[in-house]
Amino acid sequence: MNKQDLADRICKKTGLSSKDVRVVVDATFEEIKNILLENDEIRVNGFARFYNKFHKEKQGRNPATNQIATIPACYRPTVEISDSIKKLVKETIKVKK
Repeated sequence: MNKQDLADRICKKTGLSSKDVRVVVDATFEEIKNILLENDEIRVNGFARFYNKFHKEKQGRNPATNQIATIPACYRPTVEISDSIKKLVKETIKVKK
């Protein structure tokens, strides 16, 4: 599913125009991005937490040359899904055997 598909579903549920919904969806994702760029976090209770996780500098190995390389410290955007959503997915979607 992409942003347009998400906007279409919201249009059907709310009766709002496609243009209005697309503006809101785009603005939502833009603000999530801006909050992460400010190194802040956003919590949407019952849904998810978006934040930057710090990873310290470490040694790695280039698999092609087997040469040791330093991987610099960095922040990586991270999403933590709420326990209630995890539980709902686990109970709703069954693994096919």
